[in-house]
Amino acid sequence: MNQHHINSTLHLPSLFIKGFRGIESLNIPRLGRVTLLAGKNGIGKTSVLEACRVYAERGHPMVLSDLGREHEEYIVSSGNENRREFDIDLSGIFFGRQLTKNTSVAIGPSNRQADLVKVEVVEPNKKQVDILIEDNPIELSWENVLLIRTIFNKKKLFFPYLIRHSSQTGFLVHHHRMRFWGESRFPVQTLRHETLGPGLTLNHQLAKYWDEVALTEWENRVIKALRLALNGSGKSVERVTMVGNPDRRSSNTRRAVVKLANHEKPVPLKSLGDGAIRLFGITLALANCRDGFLFIDEVENGIHLSVLKDLWKFILKIARENNIQVLATTHGWDCIKGFAQAALEDKESEGVLIRLERQSGHHEAIEYSERELVIAAEQNIEVR
Repeated sequence: MNQHHINSTLHLPSLFIKGFRGIESLNIPRLGRVTLLAGKNGIGKTSVLEACRVYAERGHPMVLSDLGREHEEYIVSSGNENRREFDIDLSGIFFGRQLTKNTSVAIGPSNRQADLVKVEVVEPNKKQVDILIEDNPIELSWENVLLIRTIFNKKKLFFPYLIRHSSQTGFLVHHHRMRFWGESRFPVQTLRHETLGPGLTLNHQLAKYWDEVALTEWENRVIKALRLALNGSGKSVERVTMVGNPDRRSSNTRRAVVKLANHEKPVPLKSLGDGAIRLFGITLALANCRDGFLFIDEVENGIHLSVLKDLWKFILKIARENNIQVLATTHGWDCIKGFAQAALEDKESEGVLIRLERQSGHHEAIEYSERELVIAAEQNIEVR
């Protein structure tokens, strides 16, 4: 929200989305080092974060499948009466769930066509059809074969997405394999990124993050974040680590424990509340996405409103020092207010607040300055 020129050093100094999920078209002229997205429930804030994930992965088919799996979007992939198999339904990636020839998605910086990631539905050529027929024991024809093509920086990658109607069973039969054409491996460099959902980060993910920062200066930053979460509770964190989980039934085989001042034995991190777990996860995720992106959905979840300003000051500072671009969503006014106050005080970081709106079926992005937010807070003007 500091009124700088667009920062060209950012991975995404601006954002254009076309045809992705529920977003027919959206243009955000300016993103910051840290960008907070606000707006009514269902307006598409999470979809914007997901679109940025697709951009960071340069449209790799695996991120498309991951998104489908996270949304539990499945489709019957076999009409066998005795055994029905399910696969990821990729139609949810495209606006209106249309998976037909020439359906497409475009994501990237505004006004820079060369830097867009494109995901397109296309018909295969004769050579590709022959390969599919050889690989698949089902009857195929030109009419029931589609490919999904991803394009970035003039590099193309194809993978099959087969659709046909079985006259015997009446089921829609869907099949796709992660077999690529164009390159033996993914042809472009992806961007480092981490994603935190609205729920608390699971133990196995925290353990993975922790292994990357153990015995580094980041341990002190983790402790600082935990002390922030416990501010006013009378508790002070001295150390933190991950240990084996004694519950063998748990799939999360390791858990976080902390050493509190004036406590002889360490205590589980979870005993300190959701705020401590949330801040622990945010700090570790920041450590694991240096020179990349961090996406946080409903960032304030579990965190007390009294901590929000200091949380944003912490995120702004770490993001600047480690070349991280952060995009987060919120539905809370206290989170917005804390963000505005922190960004106003931080003269070195670009903090941008964007409110998403839908006008006549089209998405619009409205940017607010810090001072506009301060005035809104004083006069109880709604900007969520």
